[in-house]
Amino acid sequence: MQSNEDLFETQRKLSAEYNIPWRECSTIVYISDKHPAHHPMPPWLNPHDKRIIEDAETLERWQRNGKRPTSMYEQRINALALRHLGKTWDDMKTDADWREFKATKKLVVPEIEKTARRFLEGFPDVTGNYWCGQCYTNQQFMNIGQALGYPALWSSETKSGYEGWLHTAQYSGCVVVESGLRLAKKIQIEQKQKEGSNANSN
Repeated sequence: MQSNEDLFETQRKLSAEYNIPWRECSTIVYISDKHPAHHPMPPWLNPHDKRIIEDAETLERWQRNGKRPTSMYEQRINALALRHLGKTWDDMKTDADWREFKATKKLVVPEIEKTARRFLEGFPDVTGNYWCGQCYTNQQFMNIGQALGYPALWSSETKSGYEGWLHTAQYSGCVVVESGLRLAKKIQIEQKQKEGSNANSN
């Protein structure tokens, strides 16, 4: 069985283009010190990734409809096509239904490709740090930090100021950054509510 590091490396090698996001990203530790590497591009955006979800409900659908998707990428296309049609798998009963579904699948592929391209291009934050598509949360974390003035979120873990927030985004891992983003959004909402109350009282 492949280790996480081996799996990440295998996925990176699937296509030279899909290796782009990790080259210049500001994140140093993505998950934890034990697993610092980034995840590969999500498999539902990567046509080269052939992993697939095989839950009981999905397997039953495949048996009923007679065709098994080849990847999560194809599963995503199927899901978007059904959403565009406003239908579920249970609505696919006639040849006309399946022809319409097949035609709609071709229409949603550019939508997925656009999302993948956005992922590949990544996201700069307001101070100019670059974050790959996998680290969009880190970009949001730094942006809201700038808006709040970089307060100390956790007295024991996160230093106040720009450097403290950047260190958290780079080294603390995605779970801590996601938690910090939720807390920062809560602080931002409370500040706006307080400002609204002060404005009404004047």
